[in-house]
Amino acid sequence: LRLAAHLSGDETLIHSLSNPTPDPGNPADDIFIVLASKWLQKSIEHVQPSDRDACKACVYASLYGSGAGTVAQKLGITTEEA
Repeated sequence: LRLAAHLSGDETLIHSLSNPTPDPGNPADDIFIVLASKWLQKSIEHVQPSDRDACKACVYASLYGSGAGTVAQKLGITTEEA
């Protein structure tokens, strides 16, 4: 994910991933909680573990070139939703 952030030049993502000592107890230090918050338009405090997991699956599916069918299957949604 760090490599993708670097290659994309996305300063927000680069900054989010550059914290050398993230606090595991701080949701704002978990990149997948932060991304799920933006993706689902929820505050960080309202992101559920299932939201984080779905976001993580989508991110890595995108990075590894999975299609909508694979994402849909992993998330238990329709291909159209994916």
